[in-house]
Amino acid sequence: MITENKQEIDPSVDFLVITRPYARNFDMTEVRKNLLHALTLAHVIEKIPDEDEIEES
Repeated sequence: MITENKQEIDPSVDFLVITRPYARNFDMTEVRKNLLHALTLAHVIEKIPDEDEIEES
């Protein structure tokens, strides 16, 4: 999931992902979508891939 967007992430940036208890019910598509959203909000990556790009990977 992170490896697919590795080229967009500054190698000098460290980040920690903390999930909420309800996330244990997410499937991998939801996990990826939420993680990409969080990385975008944190300005770690510039944009969230389109839905088609998410489904293809």
